[in-house]
Amino acid sequence: MSSSTKEVELEKLATALSDELPGDISTLDQLSLIPEECLSNNPRRPLLHTDARGNSYTYALNPLYYSVFLILILELLERFSFYGLYMSQTNYLTGSYDADWNANMTSMEAASLVSLSTAVAYTVPFLGGILADSYLGDYKTILLGTTVFYLPGLFLIASSTTPNWWLGTQEFNVKAYKMALLFFWPLGTGIVKSVVNVFGARQYHPVLQRSMIESFYVRFYMVINVGAVVGCIAIPMVARDSTTVAYTIPFVMLLLAVVCFMIGSRRYVIVSPGEVESDLQVGGGCSDDFNDGDKASFVDVAKICMLIVPFNM
Repeated sequence: MSSSTKEVELEKLATALSDELPGDISTLDQLSLIPEECLSNNPRRPLLHTDARGNSYTYALNPLYYSVFLILILELLERFSFYGLYMSQTNYLTGSYDADWNANMTSMEAASLVSLSTAVAYTVPFLGGILADSYLGDYKTILLGTTVFYLPGLFLIASSTTPNWWLGTQEFNVKAYKMALLFFWPLGTGIVKSVVNVFGARQYHPVLQRSMIESFYVRFYMVINVGAVVGCIAIPMVARDSTTVAYTIPFVMLLLAVVCFMIGSRRYVIVSPGEVESDLQVGGGCSDDFNDGDKASFVDVAKICMLIVPFNM
């Protein structure tokens, strides 16, 4: 029997074993329905899962109210910040908001700059995925994207709205603004975009709460839409009166979201980098197994992701 045939048969058997266990464990009463090897000694996180490398992770009965809500808050305010800035940058650069303080760009120049920034933002996620899966893990990658890139980018954009000493000029600092718009801001949002939804889904037990992951994604995309719509409306409206206030709001909102996210650090299920989760290991228990197979290289992933660049220019 070929190795590929064995893999298919093992996968079918694992799926069958997985289907025998409930997939919506969320109450104490339901704990009696699952085997002891799926239970931990932690009353707050009573569900246990052991991966193929022997790493054990514990899960809360109701991840949404235990930890996931903090991840949703982060995503809500990140989307608010991104779309609020995105929808107002062209008017800001051309002087539509303030004729006395702007980058003195034409509409074509401003639109091209914003489009280039968007292209970078939608190209970078492959980098975030590689960092999370191979080196840092989901949690640290999110912190890297928000604290090292996203927040500094928002701070520079807000600082560009008025003369200040830290930008070293009394005129509109186009170089500092471009550094924020083309480097810090898009790298931050791209890195976060690639990881945050996966990190949220991993707060659920992959076997005993598998049916609850779908409802998480419904809430996740609802949060994205709400944040985007509110940001698209609110920030341009405020910018008509004061660009300084308008662009300080996203910085403050995302800073608060990151603080809340970090406060919940001990509540998260943080999977070690390099771990690949599947449903169940053949042979029972709440553990898993996997086959590495052929892994795509950095260059392969980069080539695929670069295909989207022309559509964002």
